[in-house]
Amino acid sequence: MMINYLPKVTVAIPVYNGADYLRQAIESALNQTYKNLEIIVLDDGSTDDGRTYAIAKSFGPAIRYIHQENTGVAGAMNHIIDVMTGDVFTWLSHDDMHFPHKVQMQIEYFNIINDHDAIIFSDVHYFDSKDKKIDESRLNYQRYMSKPKWALLDSAINGCSLFIPAHILKEFGPFDLMLRFTQDYALWNEILTKYDFYHLPSPLIGYRIHAGQGTHQPAAVVEGDALWVMIAERRTETERMLLAGSTVSYFEQLATFLTRTPYKHAAVHAVKQARAACRATSATVLLQVTDDVDGCLFAAASVLRQTHRNLELLLISTLEAGETLQLSRWAAGDHRVKLISFPQAEAQEVLARGSLYASGAYVAFIDAESLYVERKLEMQIDYMQQHGLRLTWCATTSHAAGTEDRIATMPDCSSAAETEKRSCVQLSTLMIHRSLICSGEFEELMRESTNRGRIVKLPLNGSDEAGGALVVNLR
Repeated sequence: MMINYLPKVTVAIPVYNGADYLRQAIESALNQTYKNLEIIVLDDGSTDDGRTYAIAKSFGPAIRYIHQENTGVAGAMNHIIDVMTGDVFTWLSHDDMHFPHKVQMQIEYFNIINDHDAIIFSDVHYFDSKDKKIDESRLNYQRYMSKPKWALLDSAINGCSLFIPAHILKEFGPFDLMLRFTQDYALWNEILTKYDFYHLPSPLIGYRIHAGQGTHQPAAVVEGDALWVMIAERRTETERMLLAGSTVSYFEQLATFLTRTPYKHAAVHAVKQARAACRATSATVLLQVTDDVDGCLFAAASVLRQTHRNLELLLISTLEAGETLQLSRWAAGDHRVKLISFPQAEAQEVLARGSLYASGAYVAFIDAESLYVERKLEMQIDYMQQHGLRLTWCATTSHAAGTEDRIATMPDCSSAAETEKRSCVQLSTLMIHRSLICSGEFEELMRESTNRGRIVKLPLNGSDEAGGALVVNLR
């Protein structure tokens, strides 16, 4: 546990031909209320007749001045990281300002969070070239508190507001020298695969808007387009679901954001990915093998006839090898089918254990006494994606009576009344998101199963209506 952690903080100020604003930037670093600082000004080969050099050197030993041949922002930052002695890295562009309490507040917040790997960012005030405030960021603290990854995906992280433990920067660095304008967000995107960014809801920096900024150049837009496509694709399917409810919603939200930016190609990419998401979604269907081999084959065949083609079928058996020989030979004829055996396993454990082998983003179930309507998987996946659901069950129709129930969805909430009314649902109508398996929730749900795992007691509420029968019950 960290108690009153007081680290040495490096303030990195890379500069190239920055005489117009450099003095204010350095002064803002020196005026910090927190004093255990190392201020490094790295002159990246300025060509302004020594003006940048003169300003930096006028501060004497209060700062550490380094000069190098021009390598761009990434090269300048990498050099600073190589020579820094601070425990924490902060960045200050030569044309921006740190407010006096910036580092102090972030250290206090770091101690409150009590996480050795916490990365902190803050709100921002925007100034023009004459130091006049023109706007301020209005970041959604609740959104970033509950789902920190949205901070990067909303482009809410200003690099000069960051407070980064040095070990994280050195773990994921260096900055990419090939990137002239987006080297910061490319690195934050990689860091986000392991660590979260915490929002401190207070304006701690002044960000200057002026005509000389590199981000205004057409080349910056081209590079930014490529970066945002990469950022969008970097998140896993489960991350997309946890962030936005589904892959469809994830790309739709990104597209909405990107249409308000210069990155129009990335916006179009996000729109296309949203439209293609359902078709591209992988699904696994589990079939518990019984001694009714013909019934299992009929059920399995209805799975392989699905209009949704991105699927795998897992045949889960507790029978001896000789008893499943016919199914083994049949399974060998289709690469989508796998036969998995758990000899002598308890019947109620089989599907829970088999689900751990499922590679699909969504997992469905079928038994030897049920058949899938051809669009079952397609419709159920589409419904879950559009509504951001982790669990649904669909309607069934009886082959004998021709009767039909409605489809019902299962949002992530509970209702004692509905649970009592709908305590049992046929397993072959069920579809769940893989995250329920990874979290162990599915195994707990299966403990409530009866009738050899074919009827499941559902602890959640389901009420929305969405179409007709997608499973035929042969009983």
